[in-house]
Amino acid sequence: MADIDVRETRPFPPPQVQILIVDDEPNMRDIVRRTLVHNGLATLEAASGAEAIEILRARGDGIAAVVTDHRMPNGGAPEIVAWCRDHAPGVAIVCITGSADAIGLGVPVLKKPFEARALLSALRAMNVPVRA
Repeated sequence: MADIDVRETRPFPPPQVQILIVDDEPNMRDIVRRTLVHNGLATLEAASGAEAIEILRARGDGIAAVVTDHRMPNGGAPEIVAWCRDHAPGVAIVCITGSADAIGLGVPVLKKPFEARALLSALRAMNVPVRA
């Protein structure tokens, strides 16, 4: 057996935390994505609740949290929250909305427009590892 000369060992970097962003408005997805990426998180995007549930089914184990609009065509926060409760209870969810009707979902709600630090604080409160 050949001798192996190991000069340096480095641990593998930890896997990046993935956040699924769900909003039917591309501009809002972009704003949220830039905030999360700037703070060390990887993102996936969906334009509807139905698309989000497809992504969660396919990649659910790798998704730590969902940041979702409340109302969208083809399903919104209520459908995503219900699906996650049944199939992915460890996924944290933050609802973003332009109205006050998202109260009662049992998840943190941020009213649009919101500050980046409010979103990051909501994720941290649910133990999503967001860079300080």
